[in-house]
Amino acid sequence: MTGDKETARKLEAIYGPAPHGIERCDLVVGDLYEKKIKGFAISETSFIVFLLMASRRLASDPYLNELYDEEHYTSFGLGHIEENNSLLDLIKRHYPQVAAPFEEKKQSAFKPLYGPDKWKDAIENKVVDEDIVQEWAETKRANDSFFAGMNCQQCTSTTLNGCHHTGYDNTTALNGHHHDGYGSIV
Repeated sequence: MTGDKETARKLEAIYGPAPHGIERCDLVVGDLYEKKIKGFAISETSFIVFLLMASRRLASDPYLNELYDEEHYTSFGLGHIEENNSLLDLIKRHYPQVAAPFEEKKQSAFKPLYGPDKWKDAIENKVVDEDIVQEWAETKRANDSFFAGMNCQQCTSTTLNGCHHTGYDNTTALNGHHHDGYGSIV
């Protein structure tokens, strides 16, 4: 689901092993942790929900159906709508400086411009406010502390870091097997 073994281990610690664990995972949590579609800033689940909701909105909004005319939008308004084809067009009109890097890279406005290294640089160069950086650090410490105290649901280990049932390493548990992280013994 996540594409990241450490994140999958943490989600499994909270919701339990598959197949039941993934069914207990909250939609919003699962959606936020789901691996993103290549070239998109959202996951497959987010994309499907967006498509379903957008199509319903389009079908039910009278201003996009029977009231989509010059009487309600004016000829200028309808022309303006026709000239704009993408989110990038909208951003370009209102925030040209924000749109410029997307245009330079010739990429969708829905795809993130920068990866984690850019965030690290922004933090080191004090672009990100120190209060926010401290809040992130405190949240990370609290999360690490929480996960360090989790009990494995398959054995008596008190820390998941010391338990081999997560299946995300190549070691073998003391009883001669380990789990693959999806409820199967390998």
